[in-house]
Amino acid sequence: IQLGVALAVQWEARLRGLALLDTRRLESLVTTCESAVHADGELLLLQCEQLKQEAVRSLFSQQCLVAGVPYDLRFAEGDPLQLLPSESQFHDLVVTFFPAADSLAEFRSEPRLSPAELLNLLRQGGQPLLVVRKPEQLLERVLLVYDGTPASGRAVRHFLEQNLLPAAECRLIAVGATAAQAQEYLQEMLAYCRMGKRDMETGWFRGRLRRVLLPYATKWQADLIVLGVQPSHWRLPRLQRDLMELALLKTNCALYVAN
Repeated sequence: IQLGVALAVQWEARLRGLALLDTRRLESLVTTCESAVHADGELLLLQCEQLKQEAVRSLFSQQCLVAGVPYDLRFAEGDPLQLLPSESQFHDLVVTFFPAADSLAEFRSEPRLSPAELLNLLRQGGQPLLVVRKPEQLLERVLLVYDGTPASGRAVRHFLEQNLLPAAECRLIAVGATAAQAQEYLQEMLAYCRMGKRDMETGWFRGRLRRVLLPYATKWQADLIVLGVQPSHWRLPRLQRDLMELALLKTNCALYVAN
């Protein structure tokens, strides 16, 4: 909420707060043979979540009013992966939260979308997704990643065009299968960045993006990674996690992702 309000002030934008009650577990009871005691427990958990969301909605409204940000607030209940894509298509950016890797245990009991579900949301909704990792997290060091794919190019372009963090220190890295390819990718994206009069540090790596990105992001102490997500053409279960999922599970970096 705090970051969303700050961005809205910077953009002179309108905010929409969406309080979403995930009822999937309760709906699954209809088709299973769970005991009445179990069903009562699920209903109690749902009521507790409703009370928590009332407090969150109150906080959202209060912060928007104090900052002078125009806003509206909606409440919905159901399957997030059915509700969120249709909602997000009307907005320029979706902001959500997923705990940092070093504090996952602290939030273990809190309901939230999993990394795989956030990935599916992005692929269905089509809008850039900003995933915050820690309350009041400062986003001062931004790592922009380009590996020659259209998705990574769009992610960098969207981030720079939106000008989310104009005061942040940015570094652009290119990754290719060979040194020559990586350097070619770097010059390609750097030319675009210079058209927007955006100066930044640069670097390149030879190898697979999955292997080099997360260790480098940790070493450089990135606060935010700008990452492209390739469309999924899999009809069978995936054999390995997507890079976005790995970043959420293994780092404390916030993510700006686009497809």
